Parts: sequence; C-alpha cells; structure tokens
Amino acid sequence: MDRVEGFVLPENKASQKVTGKAGFVKEGLLS
Repeated sequence: MDRVEGFVLPENKASQKVTGKAGFVKEGLLS
C-alpha cells in the first residue's frame, strides 16, 4: 500500500491508524 501511504503523507499519523485497522481486517479476510 505504498500509494496510499504516499498519498496521505501529511496525515501519516491518522492515516496510519486507519490503514493499520483496514490492513488487519484485510489480512483476516484473505487468510
């Protein structure tokens, strides 16, 4: 998700939390 991280670079902190949650759920669905 390099594109997402780079896109919201200014909002890295807030985005990081959201991306972390989304990533966690995504991994759960893929697993």
